[in-house]
Amino acid sequence: MDSIKNSWIYGTPLGLALALGSPKRQTMVRTALLICLVAFSTSAPQNLATATVMVVSAQSSHPPILITSNADFTTANGVTGGTGTVTDPYVISGWNVTGLTGSKAHPGTYVHVEIDNTIAYFVIRNISVQGSVNGNGQAAILSGVSNGRVESSNITAYCQTPPGLFCYLGLTVQSSTNVTLSGDIINQLSAGGDTNLVLEGSTIGPFGNFAGSGDSLDVNGCQHCLISGNNIVASGNFKISGGSDVTIANNNISADTQGGSWATSLLVGGGTGIRVTGNTVMGGVGDNIDLDRVSNATVSHNKVKMTAASPYGTGTGIAILSSNNVQVSQNSVVNACCVNGIGVLVGVSFNISPTNIRIFENNVTQAHPGISLQSATNVTIYHNNLFGNTVQATDDKPGSNRWDNGYPSGGNFWSDYQGVDNCSGPRQNVCPNPDGIGDTAYTFSTGHDNYPLMKPRTSILATVMRGTDNRLYWNKLSSGTWTGWGSLSGATPSAPTICSSGSNMILVVRGLDNGIYLKIFSNDMWSSSWNSPGGATNDQPACAILDSTLYLVVRGLDSVTYANSMSLATSTWSGWANLGGQTPSAPVLVGTSSANRLDLVVRGLANGIYHKAFVNGAWTLTWDTPRGATPDIPSAVSDGRAIDVVVRGMDNGLWYNSYNFTSGSWSNWFSIGGATATAPSLAIDSSGSLHLLVTGLANGIWHISRTPAGVWGPIWDSPGGSTPDRPALVQFGADIAVLVRGTNNSVFSDILGESSWYGWTDLGETTNSPLAISSL
Repeated sequence: MDSIKNSWIYGTPLGLALALGSPKRQTMVRTALLICLVAFSTSAPQNLATATVMVVSAQSSHPPILITSNADFTTANGVTGGTGTVTDPYVISGWNVTGLTGSKAHPGTYVHVEIDNTIAYFVIRNISVQGSVNGNGQAAILSGVSNGRVESSNITAYCQTPPGLFCYLGLTVQSSTNVTLSGDIINQLSAGGDTNLVLEGSTIGPFGNFAGSGDSLDVNGCQHCLISGNNIVASGNFKISGGSDVTIANNNISADTQGGSWATSLLVGGGTGIRVTGNTVMGGVGDNIDLDRVSNATVSHNKVKMTAASPYGTGTGIAILSSNNVQVSQNSVVNACCVNGIGVLVGVSFNISPTNIRIFENNVTQAHPGISLQSATNVTIYHNNLFGNTVQATDDKPGSNRWDNGYPSGGNFWSDYQGVDNCSGPRQNVCPNPDGIGDTAYTFSTGHDNYPLMKPRTSILATVMRGTDNRLYWNKLSSGTWTGWGSLSGATPSAPTICSSGSNMILVVRGLDNGIYLKIFSNDMWSSSWNSPGGATNDQPACAILDSTLYLVVRGLDSVTYANSMSLATSTWSGWANLGGQTPSAPVLVGTSSANRLDLVVRGLANGIYHKAFVNGAWTLTWDTPRGATPDIPSAVSDGRAIDVVVRGMDNGLWYNSYNFTSGSWSNWFSIGGATATAPSLAIDSSGSLHLLVTGLANGIWHISRTPAGVWGPIWDSPGGSTPDRPALVQFGADIAVLVRGTNNSVFSDILGESSWYGWTDLGETTNSPLAISSL
């Protein structure tokens, strides 16, 4: 595998060799950490989701600004500094712009600030501008620009009064690339045909006296765009039209009821690769989150409250219309307004039937109905909690959809289910042996759930460890409490591995005989016996789950990589396949359900880094490489569009690269800073932020994150404590959960919330190996 020679990854690392204590010594540790962080930075980074927009008030008056080429970045056009490079951008700052000039981008209209057709790097900072009634006056336009940033500015549309008549646009961004809007107040924003547009930490209207005057935010045809951490008042609509790879995350979104007879808090019309996650949404006059004619989309971890009915007395929390390949998961939907308020709707617009939809792990309360399928096919609904809905569910195509996930995964929790749980098995005929699933189906007027859950489903964090006696033990965090360690039987000489499908967790271990064994966790219990595909390994196996199939990759006793798969429905194995190539370390396997693909990353025998993909049901024939080298196991995760890879370089520095699914190519290696003597660990949270945890050179535990827009944080932070191993981490709801082995071999857990660490918890056991962690 190492026939292609790779140069070493090199760079100057930032030392993380801070002598911290064990996680039990929190007071001393955090005091030491505070002193160390002061040396790194005088301020902590701000979380965008809670950021307060800060606009500096000290400004001077300036006439209209019109820039139509790089040559127009002059002092006469408000430039106060910079040379237009990436490290020294032009700066336009501290102006209150008055007066109008004719727009070049929109002939026949007038504008206060306009920048067209530039590629120089620039920043507009701390300016104020308001549109004018005279001459169709817009406040600001960016057209055909690249590499621009607008921050801490107030850009306001001119609106006629009383509210509801008309507003000119505050800001237009069109046909532009690499534009960021950060920490601004913008009254009406329109964006069209842009690439790599970022809108973060801003307040978007109309609002106040301007409410009800048009769409507050209209983004059309955007490619690779991020809208994150904003306060958005959707007067009319917050509308996304077309485009691809658009993330809408961690925003507060509300519809202003002055916006007309029908105002949707968030309307996405068309497009592919849409992610709506971690938002708080309310006030839609009719719909709150509406995805219409989209494909390959996810709607997850949102809090939706229905507070305003349409003129027809109806409302919808989440609507998926005429779309395909959409996942709706882990949302909370509450109806507080409407006699006919639908919690989650899958239905039709433009005579296109929706298909291939998954709805799972949502809480739906007080709706009518809770979940409604209208002319929909191939929809799977499972692991939802339906509480107190006057009508729990409707389905006008019975038999075309599934209201459970089969056995033993189960169906949904229905608050009005009257059945009992005395038996188990696919036919519920193994008695007495309760399994957490009702013995009889839950039926409603047009459908049935064959395996109703007896208790509401809650998020579970599970860990498995190799004890000091080589035996396997497990523990789980449920409803905020660790339940205690239990034995799984069996033993292993290596660290265990867990992978999750969202409905099942599967534990895979290397046996004392080097055999490969697995157990399945479903409905709060582990399978009683071990399953084995045969074969042997001298290292930790790797696993991933795609579409009800478990995939395994192992390093064989000859150091060659081998793959196998098992149907979770039939427990049938495909048989081992030789993938070629050799590795001295455990392989890393990453599954991407939205792309239905696997990505395998390994370290070669000469420390090179290699990659192979499983797409369209088959492994690629050859290995590709980003070049570079590592003396340890790589770390890799998927964000749905690419795999992110971090390795420990040959200099112990930390290096980042990514492999894009669409282009099939690697980016370049990027030095993150820091240093480690162990393998790094990665996880992606619900908003799409990438989290990296490492063990410092003095065993301290250090964390840094990368935003969905691809920006690494300015400093490392630490939860305190120390570990001799690679930390274990995983997304847990909207948080990131971490488990480590302390320097005294005790097991500790911590959780990184929206902006801070919760603090270490001693789980009361010891281990000599890294831990395995997963969540459901």
